[in-house]
Amino acid sequence: MKRSVTRCLENWRRRLSAHPALGYGLLWGFVPFVVTVMEWGHLQSVKKVTEFVFQSPGIFLFDWMVVGLVYSLLLILTRRGWIAALATGGACMALSAVEYYKYAVSGTHLLASDLLMTSNMEDVASFGQLQFNLRLVVAVLLVLGYVLLLWLARSAPRARPLPSFLTGMGVLTLAGVLVVSQAAFENFCGLLGIDTRPAVDAFSQEERFETNQLTASLALSAVEELDSAISRRPEEYSRRTVQEAVDQGREAINQEDSRPNVVVVMSESFADFRSLTGQVPDEIYAPYDRVAAQGYRGECVVPTFGGYTVKSEFELLFGLPVRGLKNAPLPTNLLDDEERQYEAMPQLYREAGYHTTYIHPFSSSFYGRDSTYSRCGFDQLIFLEDFTFQPASFHQYTDDGEAFRQVEEVLDQTPGRDFVFLTTMQNHQPYSGLDYYLEGIGHTCRELEAFTQRLQERDEPVILLFVGDHYPFFGGEETVYTQAGIGSESSRRVFDQGWLLWSNRPLDENLLPQEKISLFYLPHLLYQQAGAGEAAFVETMLYQMEETPLYSPITAGRESETLDLLAYDRTLGEGYSCDS
Repeated sequence: MKRSVTRCLENWRRRLSAHPALGYGLLWGFVPFVVTVMEWGHLQSVKKVTEFVFQSPGIFLFDWMVVGLVYSLLLILTRRGWIAALATGGACMALSAVEYYKYAVSGTHLLASDLLMTSNMEDVASFGQLQFNLRLVVAVLLVLGYVLLLWLARSAPRARPLPSFLTGMGVLTLAGVLVVSQAAFENFCGLLGIDTRPAVDAFSQEERFETNQLTASLALSAVEELDSAISRRPEEYSRRTVQEAVDQGREAINQEDSRPNVVVVMSESFADFRSLTGQVPDEIYAPYDRVAAQGYRGECVVPTFGGYTVKSEFELLFGLPVRGLKNAPLPTNLLDDEERQYEAMPQLYREAGYHTTYIHPFSSSFYGRDSTYSRCGFDQLIFLEDFTFQPASFHQYTDDGEAFRQVEEVLDQTPGRDFVFLTTMQNHQPYSGLDYYLEGIGHTCRELEAFTQRLQERDEPVILLFVGDHYPFFGGEETVYTQAGIGSESSRRVFDQGWLLWSNRPLDENLLPQEKISLFYLPHLLYQQAGAGEAAFVETMLYQMEETPLYSPITAGRESETLDLLAYDRTLGEGYSCDS
């Protein structure tokens, strides 16, 4: 049997290789073929692919160019058509499958930044139950069949290595100019009909994807990611201008004789749906309301919706606006100086004599938290594998009550005052629907009330900040958002989040804002309420809160030179404000 197959393949190789023109046609026909199969893999519809090709030929041509660039470079390197096709086709099919499953699970599309989220694919796979899909299998088999044809035809580029190399370098140079020059790239995309409007939320991302589809959307998000990652010094950046910005808000903060332990809880996907729909019963949030009644509640604007928790986490940890970093999808990826200790809020608490702890009941590698947050002022990092007990789960992830218990263990075990930052995991996607999600929220509310009741009994003073990172995103065409009339033109409401401040000692409510503020101001208000110590940066940001209470990617208004200056200085710049 094996010999028969081998003989058959050799016969076909002799026949096909006798027609060089056929082999050459197969070689360059691979690009439009694999682009078409790639789009079909995630769209799962021949009709939709056909409509895309004929209604958006310019975008389809752009897809050819992107995939063709990768394919051509591999041809230059390998000089074998089937090897270049196997590598290119494998990457295209992997992206198509990831897009299909990501959208099926979360209702959001694949972005270039998603590929940088984690070094452990098990983290991503754990977010959903991936089911067998026949069309994706057929798509992979089609690509493998084409690769086999290229092998049988002995397809290879005709040009000699040096001219091919020079041509490849020329194409790469042109592509580099288009990518680096944002204006040139947008003009080029405009000629081809590519939608380059900023996708600041899942609604506008959905509209842009409907026009561009997978290949162009990925390329566009990669360019945007590169643009946000490029370190651009503000024109007026210097030690003097930063010092002037810090001096604007310098006021003395009185040092308390008995400072409290400070706990921040950023609750995964926690949101109050009563503000969007009248169909959610009050009893779900009743425990949360009782805790808020004992403390102080307010409203803030968060920098993300439906995902990218790390954007909200960055604003709470650094007390800086993501908008000041060009709304980077993964702002912590910008903190790539492994020798630098960043003066985030935990570092301010540590300098004030606090023991600082970060807790997250999930993988340490997700978003690269283990390597990044160890340089942000934390004395210890506790991930799921580091819990001092075996936590129970609720739905698919660690029970919020168990996460609160780990906070209490830290408070019990460390001497002196503590600063503990907890990013929960319980209510992470996927959701089978709104009722499933609200079941988790109700459990969180009950556990939060029980947590504060236990904190109330402690001898040491404690102050707690509780806030959700973002509203969840539900997959499907008909969701609670569409029913509430929320879309890309009216998405502002899903960036509004409630927050509460609770303490087992009286709060100074005169220092707390009555109006809505941006999320990144909350850690400064908390530092002020705790009386943790004097910090010129905190004083400056509290002053800026009076001047510019809202500064978020979703809010309108002019750019804040001071906020942009500080955001750059304390992350990508020289850290002049850290010396103040």
